[in-house]
Amino acid sequence: MSSRVWSTTSNGEIEVVSLTAEKLEESLHVLRVGFFPQENVCRATQVAQNLNAMKELENLCVDVAKEGCSIIAIDRITQKVVGVAFNKLQKIKLETATRRLCQEDCKRCRDVEEHEEVRRITVTGEQWQLYDTRQNKTLSRS
Repeated sequence: MSSRVWSTTSNGEIEVVSLTAEKLEESLHVLRVGFFPQENVCRATQVAQNLNAMKELENLCVDVAKEGCSIIAIDRITQKVVGVAFNKLQKIKLETATRRLCQEDCKRCRDVEEHEEVRRITVTGEQWQLYDTRQNKTLSRS
């Protein structure tokens, strides 16, 4: 299945496309080998050393991927996934709904490491509003 091309790097080597089901497992592999061992909060909470925490975060990413807003970077020569952004659009009242969503996601967390990463994602989401009507639908900081 082909995927929508969103962008290509200036040198033409990398293509940014919508994530498809065919590339989901390879995208999760990028998290395992790149994000979990290298991302600052994951490093501080040692997510990469906890297989259960990694699996739970991967499951969360699979749920997010179902929303259809996630993108991947593909090496045009090898056709391998070299980057991934799991995205989900939400229109919510930040003070109440974000905390409720965080509480729901945190209830699913069995490991401290995963809980901390979900909490960090939620706090970041509270600070940024993708669709701010005061700024004519532009990204703005709350």
